Amino acid sequence: MPGNVDVFNLNPNSAVDIFETMDFETALQEAQVTRRSVFRTFDPPARATGVEGLLLGPFERGQAGFSEADAIHAYLSSVIDQPGVMVDVGAHFGGSLAPFANDGWAVLGFEPDDDNRAELAKRRALDWDLDVDTRAVSYVDDMILPFYQSAESTGVSGLSPFLDSHKEVQRVRTVTLNTFLAERGIEHVHFLKIDTEGHDLDVLEGFPWDRDRPDVVLCEFENRKTEPLGYQTEELAATLHDKGYEVLISEWHPVVRYGVPHDFRALRRWEPGCVHPEAWGNLIAVRGREASDTLVAMSDPFVKRKFQPITESTSSPLESMQGRAVGERPTSASTRSMARRIFDRRNAILRRLARWYASPSGVLFLVALALGLAAVAGVPGARWYAAGALVALAVFVPYKFSREQVRNDRRLDVRARALAQSAGASQRELAEILEATDARIKDLREQVARIGQRADASRTALSAAQRKLAEIHEATDVGIQDLRERIVRLDQDTAARLTRVAENQAAHQERLETERAQRIEGFAGAVDVLASSLFLTGETEDGGYILQKSAPFDAMKDRRLIFTASSGRAGSHYVAQLLGSAENVYATHEAHPYMIGHHLRAVLDRPLDLTYEHRKVKATAIRATLAGIPRNVVYAESNHMFIKTFHDVILNEFDPSGVSVILLRRRLDEVLKSLLELGY
Repeated sequence: MPGNVDVFNLNPNSAVDIFETMDFETALQEAQVTRRSVFRTFDPPARATGVEGLLLGPFERGQAGFSEADAIHAYLSSVIDQPGVMVDVGAHFGGSLAPFANDGWAVLGFEPDDDNRAELAKRRALDWDLDVDTRAVSYVDDMILPFYQSAESTGVSGLSPFLDSHKEVQRVRTVTLNTFLAERGIEHVHFLKIDTEGHDLDVLEGFPWDRDRPDVVLCEFENRKTEPLGYQTEELAATLHDKGYEVLISEWHPVVRYGVPHDFRALRRWEPGCVHPEAWGNLIAVRGREASDTLVAMSDPFVKRKFQPITESTSSPLESMQGRAVGERPTSASTRSMARRIFDRRNAILRRLARWYASPSGVLFLVALALGLAAVAGVPGARWYAAGALVALAVFVPYKFSREQVRNDRRLDVRARALAQSAGASQRELAEILEATDARIKDLREQVARIGQRADASRTALSAAQRKLAEIHEATDVGIQDLRERIVRLDQDTAARLTRVAENQAAHQERLETERAQRIEGFAGAVDVLASSLFLTGETEDGGYILQKSAPFDAMKDRRLIFTASSGRAGSHYVAQLLGSAENVYATHEAHPYMIGHHLRAVLDRPLDLTYEHRKVKATAIRATLAGIPRNVVYAESNHMFIKTFHDVILNEFDPSGVSVILLRRRLDEVLKSLLELGY
């Protein structure tokens, strides 16, 4: 810091402290400490130990932050000899990808938010190997979905409006990582980072796990965002664990407000049931226990411990660093230690004295001192030397006191300005409080008026209800009398009917047996009619069927769809094989998406209309399949999820007249036997 700059500190009590200016290196030399020891001195207390299951922490709110991406960067840099490939789903402003891009990694980012993508373009370096895609990553391709932003934070944009402040701002197209990585020819992803505000499981479901396993996966968890989508943190962590990963939980203190820095709490290993339902943070998945141990060992430097308030005292910072208590009287040992420190600091002290004697005050003092010594030594002209010394002192003393007066005036001026600023700020704050109070009073008065109006309306409604109740009581009495008369008549009719039932019971039993036999024969005939109506032209001599080569379909512009309805374990796979053996039939069993998992949980827990948009992915996938097969080919799919999770989607998205459903039934004891044989 330049020597001619004064340093002022305005403390909370509006007092002004003025410190002597000194460069940092000089202060360290005089204190006989190093930069490392200074920063170590001001480190907060070490983390608590003995807490079972914790690898880092716990930290209280406001004590620490943690950069998981920086820790992962350090770990991967230690195990990978050359720059790798990072996929950043939800790149935001590039805070997570920056250390990797700076090291020459190939970074493939996804950021559908137009505003965030523009800010990322401003912040990126020219030499980064960065490619940003505008699509949203999901588990199915080419869906067009609404995209939401919030004024509360730029970091909560996504496909779900989980905040009241969320507003739809655009429409985005989806893509799976399976499709994207195949298009780019990427064979291996070293680091997969996901932050999609609740849709992280959808991103994982679209990754090509049959071809690749990333070295590290980082994704966010928060039940507040994921429960409306049909899954919780436990399912997300279990999915990564089932893929062969060791999962670490980076837990943060509950969110106070989005858009502000958050507080890190602890790092632990994931075990089933260990995540509190209200917790939030990030899951770090690495391949194997040894790799996770290495990552944990390298994570501590990236825990940003925040300084705690320093206790007010009268000792200097250097005394505090040396461990001397306030007001402690120096003992003989401390005196010797002080003398030793002065001796060790002799060079710094001499340099400081030389700087002072080179100043105007020092020169005047040296002149006065030299003249005084000459007068005391009795050299010729001693009287004149004494007079010169007195003159020098007469100049030095007023000059020194005048400088001190200037400093005092400056202190007073700074204090006055600080007090004026503080008073102005207080007045503005008071005016804002008064304005807010007036607005609140006006609002309360309006609320009282509205409550009075509602009370008047309620009294009017209550009077009308009382009149209506009296009318109902009168009508009820009349109805009760009529009901009694009808009961008497019913008793008479019942006796007569019981007599007729007794007479016809034998005939009724015989008719039931006859109808049962007819139903069995009719069911066999119905199967033959259904088969022939779909794609059969006749029977062979051995009782088989002849498949027709080209069946005319008039519905849906010559397109026809066939599905099966069953409770499961009823031969649906065999039906698909049977249908697929015919010409002009494209048959499949449980085609992707399977419509299980969170789709099934969604329809069980919520009304169908609230989950309809997410379940339309099945219709989108079927349309994509129909676009790739000839128009005269029938689409047939056997899937026991049809009747559970997407029958309404098919009947709404396609012409019902072109949809056929094959009902598959099996005896209950045979279904149970099949399930037991499969190990259920």
